[in-house]
Amino acid sequence: SMVTDAFNHAPGQIMMNTGSQQFGRPSFGAWTTYGLGCESKDLPAYVVFSTGGKGPSGGNSNWGSGFLPTVHNGVQFRTTGDPVLYLSNPEGIDDTLQRNSFASINKLNRMRLDVVGDPEIATRINSFEMAYRMQLKAPEVVDISREPKHVLEMYGAEPGKASYANSVLLARRLVENGVRFVQIFHESWDQHGNLVNGLKQNCKDTDQASAA
Repeated sequence: SMVTDAFNHAPGQIMMNTGSQQFGRPSFGAWTTYGLGCESKDLPAYVVFSTGGKGPSGGNSNWGSGFLPTVHNGVQFRTTGDPVLYLSNPEGIDDTLQRNSFASINKLNRMRLDVVGDPEIATRINSFEMAYRMQLKAPEVVDISREPKHVLEMYGAEPGKASYANSVLLARRLVENGVRFVQIFHESWDQHGNLVNGLKQNCKDTDQASAA
């Protein structure tokens, strides 16, 4: 069992993920990637999924980098649409315009980095470069329709559906492609009422994929 002095949802979640009830400490995933890095140049080192009726009440602090460089923040992925918001180019922006814009912004950021030496500028440069590479790599990795039918059935996954099962299958695919740390939050287990039906539904949502 786990014991904590935290008496409410958000402090308890943050305590579990960072070792402290207070905001500002690095999460477990952030420390892991800080120490071990990432095996992929085209995907984040630390990926987070959130499934269920709502996200964790502790919010982004559950996968934040705290006082570590923000490059170690968890990157939240989705199981439907673009894996990361705004990963696709908006209408009217072609590849050439995007590359030119990216090159100009990158040049300005590097000029500023040379002047002030702020590590957060280096993080910003890295995030832009990562996003650019992810546009090519991420859609292929998160396409679970590439999985054999028997694997989809084993996980209980359905391509195009937002679900815990899809997240677990995606987590496996991400790790196989070099992502160092994947974390899945499934909300909510806070059944004050309707306990039997609520727990039954949560177990139905999570058991099969977890066992797979």
